[in-house]
Amino acid sequence: MTLRASRSITLLSCMVKVVAKVVPELLAEEPETRGLLSDVQFRSRKRCLAISAAAIMVDRAHADWRQGSLAGVLLIDLITAFPSVRWWRLVHTMKNKGIDGDLIR
Repeated sequence: MTLRASRSITLLSCMVKVVAKVVPELLAEEPETRGLLSDVQFRSRKRCLAISAAAIMVDRAHADWRQGSLAGVLLIDLITAFPSVRWWRLVHTMKNKGIDGDLIR
């Protein structure tokens, strides 16, 4: 094996690492830049924290109260509360029980 051959393999390995880092970031940014996500979509978004989602929900409840409506907010950390439950299965069950899809985030 020549020195030239080993350098090309090493360079290829480095390029794969760069592509593996950059491509997922570009794919994640695309829906953001094109405005394809709802304002209430928080999962897997940069700069979107769970506390932000909770604040929006509490603000909505307060707005409903000001209009004289009955409203409340229930916040559950499902991963901590139910560590062995598969989230997709729980969402499916909730939808089958008739829970409004807007309430499931």
